[in-house]
Amino acid sequence: MTLPAGKLTAVLMTIGCLAACGDSGDYHPYHGDVGTNDVQGTWTAGCGGTIELKPGGAASLTNVPSYNERKMFTDPNILYSGEARWNISQGSGWKSDTNPPTLDLVIRNFSSPLQFAAVKGKLSLALDIGPLDKDTYCKYTRSASASG
Repeated sequence: MTLPAGKLTAVLMTIGCLAACGDSGDYHPYHGDVGTNDVQGTWTAGCGGTIELKPGGAASLTNVPSYNERKMFTDPNILYSGEARWNISQGSGWKSDTNPPTLDLVIRNFSSPLQFAAVKGKLSLALDIGPLDKDTYCKYTRSASASG
């Protein structure tokens, strides 16, 4: 069976995302204080493009997994590029009693919370993608050129 070029690209992107995203095993919750200056800059992930967090809550996104209205979860197959807003909030706490802070991206009218994570001891962002019963994360790290 031969797939059309567009479908082949989608299949390869999905396989690449699954390989790059993985489960939650290689990061831990970040326990330090996080403020707006700590998160500003450019964040990248192999499975989800680029998130540029600007001062004042503006964001520019390139190929970031977005909310799938039909399936009602953030879907690695629905990619968004464009402007968004961001803020740090107290999170929903639906998975734990500790109610950790999250970085909330508002894409169109939907909020996508990213968890603060520690990957190899450094502050990272983790976007939960896929159905809620799966813990699959797209992990974002800040580029070396960003100020911290």
